[in-house]
Formats: sequence, structure tokens, C-alpha cells
Amino acid sequence: MVSSACMMSPLEAFRKGWDSAHARWSGLPGDFDAFATHLSSLELPEGAPGHADDLVFAWACGIGNAAALRTFEETLTPVAERAIARVDADGGFVDECLQRVRTRLLMAEGNAAPRILAYGGRGPLAGWVSVAAVRVALSVVRQTRRQNARDEALWSEAVLFPSGLS
Repeated sequence: MVSSACMMSPLEAFRKGWDSAHARWSGLPGDFDAFATHLSSLELPEGAPGHADDLVFAWACGIGNAAALRTFEETLTPVAERAIARVDADGGFVDECLQRVRTRLLMAEGNAAPRILAYGGRGPLAGWVSVAAVRVALSVVRQTRRQNARDEALWSEAVLFPSGLS
């Protein structure tokens, strides 16, 4: 027997995801045509989307919908926090990385749209945010190591070759 989801057109599946997202999260924008325009800019998997409600939610976050951003903070920031803490549980490190995750995913940079708008629905949005958080955390670790190496080199140079001594 073929399930009704398999027989649904992608547009019908997105509409169902739209309805599901609006039932799940209150306050999302109500312009399906604007969402459909956004969908046309994505490289989506073939067939009906498995995470259409997450696509709607990500789009709402990316366009700055206040309700979606509050929900992101309440539900997805803890996901990012746990992912970052697996890299380094230091509170300052986690806070710094969380701020970078928020900035990277939710803020436009130059002419580029917020990165959350690139979410394509191939997996759960929470997993996508978790991966982004780990990438940010690892990037901070690498930056810190490079900065520490530069600081050590400068310190060594200052100790070995102090200026003003003859």
C-alpha cells in the first residue's frame, strides 16, 4: 500500500508543513507566497520534504519574525549550547560561541542573507543548528590556538630581545 505522503506533490507537502509549523509555533508569518518564493531559492531534496515545518520555522527566523526568534532562543539555543559544551564546557567559551552562532545564523552579513535561510530541510533543524554550533566552537578553538601561538612568539621575542637594553 502506498502512503498518502508519497502521493503528495512537493507543493502540497510544503503546504502541509506550513500548516504544521503554524500549529506548532504561534506567531509565524502568514504569507505562504513569500515562503514559496524563498523555497525557489533553495536546493531542495527530490520529492516531498521530510522537514517542511522546520523549513517554515527557519524561514521565519531568517526574515526576523519576533515570535520565531523567541522560539529559536527557547528551543534551539539550548541545543547549540549542549553541542558547544561537548567541545569545551567552560562557561565563557560556551557564551562566546553561542553569541557567534546567533550572529552567524540569524544576522545578515553584508549583502548575504542570514545563514539560517540556507537550511534546506534535509534533516531536522535542531541537528543542523547543532552542527553549526560545533563548527563555530571548533573555529573558536583554532583561533584561540593561533592567537596563543602568536602571543607566545611575541612573549619569547620580548624576553629574548628586550628593547632599550644595550
